[in-house]
Amino acid sequence: MHDQGMPPVGKRDPATAFTYFVKGAARNHPCCYFELSRIYAEGELVKKDPKLQFHYLNRSASEGFVSAQHLLGIAYAEGKLCKRNDKLSLAWFRQAIRNGNAASYLNAGDLLSMDR
Repeated sequence: MHDQGMPPVGKRDPATAFTYFVKGAARNHPCCYFELSRIYAEGELVKKDPKLQFHYLNRSASEGFVSAQHLLGIAYAEGKLCKRNDKLSLAWFRQAIRNGNAASYLNAGDLLSMDR
């Protein structure tokens, strides 16, 4: 709510949102892990940190957050946040597909059709 300025907050307050995401992550909330990953990727509120971005993305995906599963598949396919690993990429795309992420079908298909 603070991140987006939703009522009852009224105005956008990213610093407060960050504090709540950290508290939520301490309680193992996958959405909070995902938001922390986004924050470390953007580098506006905190310094960009690809290692923390990947760490929180991985935690979110492991806890079942579907968007994180899809993005982790992309991360392994591209090899930008981590070492490229097609097997792990496909595994995360398949997990995201099982959880209803339609875009992962396309990414998995592209990955399977490549000769790497």
